[in-house]
Amino acid sequence: MICYPTRLLTMVERWLGSGTARNLLCTMKFQGATDHAIARRFAAIPGSQLMHLHHNKHELTWIRLA
Repeated sequence: MICYPTRLLTMVERWLGSGTARNLLCTMKFQGATDHAIARRFAAIPGSQLMHLHHNKHELTWIRLA
């Protein structure tokens, strides 16, 4: 699925809140400058990790494994 990072966060919060998904992995691709505010919101989700992987350019990978 492709969507803007803010929409992705809304969907992730909905999935986690409803119990639809416990384990998630998402890659956020930023157009232009990195949106640090949205990155902080992803990083604040309990039990998750936000990382900049070696081959990521303007991307961050977010993982939550329950």
